[in-house]
Amino acid sequence: MKPACLYRYLVSIAIISALTGCGSESTTSRNVDAGYTPLQKVPTYPVSGTVLYQGKPAPGAWVQFRSIPGSNQTHFGCEVLTNSEGKYVCETYQEGDGLPAGTYDVRITLPVTPMPDYRDGETDRLNGRYNSPQKAPFRVVVKAGPNVIPPFQLR
Repeated sequence: MKPACLYRYLVSIAIISALTGCGSESTTSRNVDAGYTPLQKVPTYPVSGTVLYQGKPAPGAWVQFRSIPGSNQTHFGCEVLTNSEGKYVCETYQEGDGLPAGTYDVRITLPVTPMPDYRDGETDRLNGRYNSPQKAPFRVVVKAGPNVIPPFQLR
C-alpha cells in the first residue's frame, strides 16, 4: 500500500473509532462513576384555591408558587392560570398532583389581556402590587394531605 493511501486509511479508522466511542452507554457509565444519582420524586399534596379581584373571581390570573429556601429539600414551584371561575390547581409532576410539603411565596399577575393572548411585558391590572420578587405579598404552607388555600383577595 502506498504511504498516501495508508495515511488516509489510518485517519479514516481513527475517525470512525472516535465517532463510535461517543455512545450513550459510555456517558451513562461516566455519570454513575462520578457519583451521579437521578432525581428522586418527592411526595406531593393537592393544592387548590381561588383568586378574587375586587371581591369577584379573577379568571386569567397568573399564580406563581415559589418554595422558600430551607422549607423543603429542593426548589419547587408551580405556575398556574386561573380558570373562568378564578380557581387554580397546582401540579409538580402531573396534572393535579400538587406541591411538596413546605412554605411557598405566592405572586399573582392579572394581565389586561387574558391568556392565551397575553404577552410578556403587557400591562398587569394590578400594577405589580402582587408580583414582587423581593417581597411576595402572600405566603402559604403546604402540609401533607389536601390543601385548600383560602382565597387570595386582590384589590
